[in-house]
Amino acid sequence: MTASLTTEQIPWGFVCGRINVLETRLLGHDFLAALAAQPRTEEVLRQLQETPLQEFLVPGSAWQDWSRFPSR
Repeated sequence: MTASLTTEQIPWGFVCGRINVLETRLLGHDFLAALAAQPRTEEVLRQLQETPLQEFLVPGSAWQDWSRFPSR
């Protein structure tokens, strides 16, 4: 029974570690509330460019430019 517990702990440990790493990339509640409170879309884009989403955003792009990106 001990061997079974040991072999199952390795994948479980990997899953827990992976989730922990992915959670660090999530945008927090306060950040999302601040985005929703922005009166200008340009400011929303600027703030999003400082997050992991930056690879999908073109600096200085207008809000309407997002319509050209395909949905995933």
